[in-house]
Amino acid sequence: MKCPVKVAQRRSELNWLLAIYQELKPKRVLEIGSLYGGTLWHWMAHAEPKTVIVSMDFTIYTNPRKLRMIGDGQKQWQGWADQFGVTFQRIKGDSTNVETVQKAEKYAPYDFIFVDGGHYYEIVNADWKNYWPMLNPNGLMAFHDIAWDGTDRKGQQVGKWWNERIKPLPIEKMEMIEVPGSYGIGILVKPNG
Repeated sequence: MKCPVKVAQRRSELNWLLAIYQELKPKRVLEIGSLYGGTLWHWMAHAEPKTVIVSMDFTIYTNPRKLRMIGDGQKQWQGWADQFGVTFQRIKGDSTNVETVQKAEKYAPYDFIFVDGGHYYEIVNADWKNYWPMLNPNGLMAFHDIAWDGTDRKGQQVGKWWNERIKPLPIEKMEMIEVPGSYGIGILVKPNG
């Protein structure tokens, strides 16, 4: 099966994460930042039947071509859910907004959370603080773009945040960075107890 929309991920890194995802067999999934739906499609395609998959996103783009591509992708999401036999919920809103967090809580607890929304230090930090408590023990919370340190790519600072806030934590972590300084995926494992 080939994903029908653009996937904004490095292929080897996504394959690594998908193998871990499939081994986990999550029953509840939250994705923060779905854009076209490329990773969302993969969560659905590799999920067990009846998995609840929640997408949280809002569009910040103004370029007409990009907006059209995003809209064309998003129109397919419910069809994918039907095809793969998963339950799909969509939350439109800023992930740091209190009302949006409350909407996500309705579907919690989650077994897997993928964060690929706001790439600025304060936003990714807020996403971690807001959604980590919604993760089941032994659940996984993955972050995209942990290799970006903020010196490039329009100041995105997920890598800086990861290195300053997450690496020092005494909890299990995994990383996949194929090319230093570019993309990268980091995973946190929630302790049991």
